[in-house]
Amino acid sequence: CSPYRPSVPYSKDSIVTDAASTDTVSIRHPTLRLAASSLLAPLGLGLLLRFLLLILAGSAQPIYDEASYVRNAQVLSRTWGYDDVWPPGYPFIIALGFRFFGAECLHFVRLFQVFCSITIGFGIVQMSHMLFGVRGALISGYAWALYLPLAFYTHRLWPETLTLTLLVPAVYLLCSYSQAKDSPSRGRSMLVCAGVLFGLSLYMKEVHTYLAIPLAFWLMGWPPRRVRRALLFPLSVLLVLLPLTARNYKHYGRFVLIGATVDANVRLGLNSFYFNHDYNRDPLMPYRIHTKADGSRDFVRRNFMAYGQGWKLSTEQDIIERTRKDIEAALRYAVANRGRFLLTRIKKVADFVTPLSFLVRDVVPEVYSGVLAWKWVRRSVICLGLGSVMILLPVGWVNLIRLRYRRREFVLFVLILGYFAGCALLVSMSRYRIPVVPYLLILAGGSVVRRTVESGAVVTVMLSAAGLVVLAALWALNFAEVCAVVSRSWG
Repeated sequence: CSPYRPSVPYSKDSIVTDAASTDTVSIRHPTLRLAASSLLAPLGLGLLLRFLLLILAGSAQPIYDEASYVRNAQVLSRTWGYDDVWPPGYPFIIALGFRFFGAECLHFVRLFQVFCSITIGFGIVQMSHMLFGVRGALISGYAWALYLPLAFYTHRLWPETLTLTLLVPAVYLLCSYSQAKDSPSRGRSMLVCAGVLFGLSLYMKEVHTYLAIPLAFWLMGWPPRRVRRALLFPLSVLLVLLPLTARNYKHYGRFVLIGATVDANVRLGLNSFYFNHDYNRDPLMPYRIHTKADGSRDFVRRNFMAYGQGWKLSTEQDIIERTRKDIEAALRYAVANRGRFLLTRIKKVADFVTPLSFLVRDVVPEVYSGVLAWKWVRRSVICLGLGSVMILLPVGWVNLIRLRYRRREFVLFVLILGYFAGCALLVSMSRYRIPVVPYLLILAGGSVVRRTVESGAVVTVMLSAAGLVVLAALWALNFAEVCAVVSRSWG
């Protein structure tokens, strides 16, 4: 990294900051060395906080999908056979733990995730430094360190931590490549490494499978005239997935790229019954809350939760064929009920931006045996969890709008945020927001940026205000349900 002093006047394609002459640098290529020694402080704090959560959690009981991952891992550890629609990467990691550490393996898996999480923080501060300088990177770094809904996953047995450990560095490499002016060999290496990391992340969780397609087109635009080189990224992803795809072809008798969870979510997400995994402890709670005293449905339930009768699910034995037929029925039903489809999707967007998180849902004595089960600790964690989401979402939105003058980076963030928001149109739960959290934390670093020429300031204010109004409306739509979940966890 070398000092960078902008020599061009402000334009819509660049942001000139008041700190440009002191702490902004131009990263010619990604490096494993931090851009500034001061960035060690937030990374150290984040690691310490995650260790603390691991200790305070005690023996946290695996619940819901966590228990399924553990069961699959136990089968893998005994037979190395795997027969599930989920990608095998995370159960394989747990199975290795069973092989080496026996019954105590879950503690070592959690400890492994804590160490891996530092890679997420590193990618966040490096990308924020690339965009906003040292002060922006410090803000993003401390935001990552203190953002409890993300730190929560390091001591739980969901694959989010390991997925982001691979995915965030992959995006960092792509962003660095788009700005680099290095030799062709270095550029090719960056794209291949990014593709390998992206492909490995799909072995953990497959929700971002199709994100590789828009990212590949984005690479073709920046830098220009490097279209053929940009294809190295998706080809590397496909090469990494080839063994799993071959296994699926042998197992299912047809082409399945990774697993069947994406298609299954389409099938379930487009049927009639509203279900949100944030309410797993009381699945019928939203229906009960949105029922009037006389037994009739209130406005929210009538308009935003009622999608009609749905359709009868296929009875095919083969999971791939069953999913295919259900998806066809789902699409026909959505076309036939366009109005209700639109309103129910608004509800799912509200569930995507809800202040709730699995942290708030699960900080209860039934799950935790340690200090996190104590009433005053639990209530403090709930307040921090709710507050961090309610701060990060509006700050991320405002700084995304302010970033629009940097078209290259703006398009990248829009593609990533838009992709996962689109996935949330099918499945309702705050867990689907976790993959976008690192990029919102990066955008938080833009809070330090001040343009010397406020061209388009009126448009920025209008777009920011409009987004905040929409966000407030979506929070209001879920207000009753949020209160019910918080009340139960509050004890």
